[in-house]
Amino acid sequence: MEPVELFIRAVDLLDAPEGRHLEACSTAIAELVPHRALVELSAAVPPIRLVGDPETKAAFTPAVLADLVESAGGEPLWRGGATAAGRPYRVSVLRAEPKRGTASVLVLVHDPAVALDETEEIAALQVVGALWRLLATHRAGRATPASPDAPDDEPYSARLAAAAGAQVAAELVQRQSALVKAMLVALRSSRYDDRQARSEATGLAMGALLDLRAEEQVRRGLSGEPVGEAFAALLEDLEPVVRRAGVRLEVDEPDDGGDVPLELAGLAAAVSTEVVLLALDRDAVTSLRVGWQVGEELVLRVRDNATTGFDPAGVRALATRVAPVGGTISVEVDHRLGATATVVLPLRRALAVPEEVPDFGLSARELDVLSRVARGLRNREIAREIQLSPATIKFHLVRIFEKLGVGTRGEAAAVAVEFGLVGKAARGQASAMASISTNQSGS
Repeated sequence: MEPVELFIRAVDLLDAPEGRHLEACSTAIAELVPHRALVELSAAVPPIRLVGDPETKAAFTPAVLADLVESAGGEPLWRGGATAAGRPYRVSVLRAEPKRGTASVLVLVHDPAVALDETEEIAALQVVGALWRLLATHRAGRATPASPDAPDDEPYSARLAAAAGAQVAAELVQRQSALVKAMLVALRSSRYDDRQARSEATGLAMGALLDLRAEEQVRRGLSGEPVGEAFAALLEDLEPVVRRAGVRLEVDEPDDGGDVPLELAGLAAAVSTEVVLLALDRDAVTSLRVGWQVGEELVLRVRDNATTGFDPAGVRALATRVAPVGGTISVEVDHRLGATATVVLPLRRALAVPEEVPDFGLSARELDVLSRVARGLRNREIAREIQLSPATIKFHLVRIFEKLGVGTRGEAAAVAVEFGLVGKAARGQASAMASISTNQSGS
């Protein structure tokens, strides 16, 4: 590009209206570096701006961008790869740090249809970097001076975290909106009587609660839930329902039984709720006692003071629901004291680990990396723990995503927890350490 033409593009870039600089930048560098999208990360509001191909923009979520920023570190120019929405992309990250104001980052997603010579591309990216620094300095000069007490550099990292949280909140709102609509459909359907409609709506709600709880457990890298916490969450859901029915609720809290598998805790909560709803369907009920006991089995009991039995169809439906895990349900009626429903869920069967656990063809090193992803570590933390470069960790993650058939770190962690891959990695590390120890003692 001729110097005069470059100067004209720089003037056009600086002269762009506020809020339109990224579009102007994309136009200015289109011939220099063909690209699918540009992303700007800064301490401004909004902290993330995107222009370009809609599909590419949608793929580069705050979580993906946070990984890129971490990989790039503080380098003025970083070139590498990224996996977004399950697809590989070639990206360049350019950082501008004006003497005044805060740093800003430009993420350039290259056009895969255009391949430049490496030397030519680096030279072009250096020009783009110079334009980006010029723009950053220009905008810093027009910005309101910061408070003397403000940190010198509160970059995109904190803003990215906030943006990621906002994205998660938006996704939750969307999912809960769909849940409410599904519950309304169930409650209004002419195919159900009142009891069936309540049962269907309750099942939808409990399923959604279990999904949310499971996501939180995966984020924390856990596969179990303390039985006391699961029971407390159940009571929190039950209390408003029982109170509106005008019924007194008493509880038998479980002793400290340690953790129960997450899936079993969710099933126990859902079944307990459905038993309570069956009990409340009888007009004679004025008091309920709900309790859990933990031993070799998780035993759920719901007692009431009504002297009539539970709806047989409802009991059969619950029996069908708990049968896949080896569970049973029984109802006893004492015509003086009331009715008791007892559900037994075996813990040992639920806790048993299958002898054949698929490994998805992951190597020992890939299992090692995956186990740390499931713990919530970022690339640089993983690299530091296993003494590899962040670029090598990113390469391993691309291979892991391909083998697992996933597109995000969260999905990879979920697969790792579901199939026991984290435990397999730990066993492999222990075996390797034992082998090293044996070899050393024998030498």
